[in-house]
Amino acid sequence: MLLHEDLLPFHELSNFLKYFSINSYVSDILSTLCVENKYFPASTCFPFSKKIFLTTHGQLMPCERIDYKYSLGEVNEGVFLNISQIVQQYNAYYKCLEKYCRHCYLYRFCGLCMFHLENLKKEGTEKMVCHYFHNQKDFQLKLSRIFSFLEKHPNDFFKILEDNNCIIIMETSITGWWFTIEPYVYIGLTSECVLLYNTLDGEYIESNKVEIIQLLKKLLERNNQGVVYLTNEDPK
Repeated sequence: MLLHEDLLPFHELSNFLKYFSINSYVSDILSTLCVENKYFPASTCFPFSKKIFLTTHGQLMPCERIDYKYSLGEVNEGVFLNISQIVQQYNAYYKCLEKYCRHCYLYRFCGLCMFHLENLKKEGTEKMVCHYFHNQKDFQLKLSRIFSFLEKHPNDFFKILEDNNCIIIMETSITGWWFTIEPYVYIGLTSECVLLYNTLDGEYIESNKVEIIQLLKKLLERNNQGVVYLTNEDPK
């Protein structure tokens, strides 16, 4: 029996929210201060960055979900890793995928591990094709499916974020609310002045009010993750 969570639109929505919900920006607030974010082709983990998997035959794998032919090294009487070969191979893969990702409208929330491409070993040839590539029309249709599905199943929004530990739902009274700043607004802060610059339209606000400076300092504290709870007792 096919469950609701097994539907393709549900998976598309889940992947979309992973990269584009407000929680993804809040959890990585420092990246919003960068002038330009760098994106690597596909969503493949860097070698040894998250995990390493040892097979029963002594092969060292980036993870347990990919084919054994992509091993990084082996464990026999010792540990053998050819770092320069690993770097060279990954760079070759990235260079090959770049020509697709550069023109793909899906690159911001691709979610594809390049090791799941069928012809990855044939990089540099016509047989190397990314079937996940989306041109503008494909991307528009995908967004249409995602938002149409969300309109029909609005509760999936919170379910997905909760299941992925992206958000904590808290009950609050009408005497308070959560305050945050949009991710496209650059915050320049000193002990005597604050600058809020809208990177979309070039508009900006300057202030030397102590209350505003203190509020934004609190907002940028790492433990607060880009949000501050305000009550009616806080300074206006």
